[in-house]
Amino acid sequence: MALHFDYALRLRSNSVKTPGLYGYAGVVVHRSASLASMYSFYAVLKAMGLAVNTDSDWNQLGDASSKKEQLLMPLKSIERQLLAVLKNPNKAEMESQLFPLLNTASKGDGTVLLQNRLGQFGLEKLLQTDAAVQTVKPAVAPDKAVSQATSTTSNGNDKPVQDKDKPITDAQSTVTALTIPGAGLIVDAHQLTQVLAGLMMNDISCARIIPEQSGKLAANTGIILFTTKDGSPRPKGGTMEFEFSAGKINRIAFQSPTYRDFEQDVQDNPDASGCRIDPALLTRVC
Repeated sequence: MALHFDYALRLRSNSVKTPGLYGYAGVVVHRSASLASMYSFYAVLKAMGLAVNTDSDWNQLGDASSKKEQLLMPLKSIERQLLAVLKNPNKAEMESQLFPLLNTASKGDGTVLLQNRLGQFGLEKLLQTDAAVQTVKPAVAPDKAVSQATSTTSNGNDKPVQDKDKPITDAQSTVTALTIPGAGLIVDAHQLTQVLAGLMMNDISCARIIPEQSGKLAANTGIILFTTKDGSPRPKGGTMEFEFSAGKINRIAFQSPTYRDFEQDVQDNPDASGCRIDPALLTRVC
């Protein structure tokens, strides 16, 4: 497909501001040139028998561009909402923004599967303030057991007999140690807010499709790169992968830039999925 002077001509005629010069076969035309002079030059190219785009070529370009936009629309919608959350310094607002954005099949709206592939950086500690509270029966030695026998009062009512040395306790609340298994842990919007705020993110990249799904119709996993501020439990930052469907995030994983070969992909293709990531950002993460 020929992409020559007529491309510049169409850009100018459509008022698209493209910096630089237009040229072909050693002839350079500045973008400030009048349309008349550009059409004249275009006619000369055709008369010389040089390759120019046909209407069919332009239709193919338009179709390809339209398909690409359609493929990226779900990702870009999630990206806008997620970045708004990550850049919000108000934890209460973060949580209210996160709730409608999250969903898991087992727990419903406001929940997400959280995975850690970034190593030990204190993720469990960030969640510890919201650790699960487990209700258990107290352990009682046989000789100190509370008697369940009853005695009959003068009015005929039954009354439980209580050990004077040990009051009756129905249950005891204990906080269990929180661990994140390899498959991940389902957390709610409040818990995820604790994590995101605690990480103290600084620079946050735009989102792009993970390398192995690039260009695929069923692409449903995006990834962003982030650095952190001084005092963060993760000194250098990392990447955050998110899986989505039907406009909701179902899974979030913190991981190294080398995971899925994302680091190399950024170096080879700084501009992908409508997202340009400066490779220099990797040096502040790795």
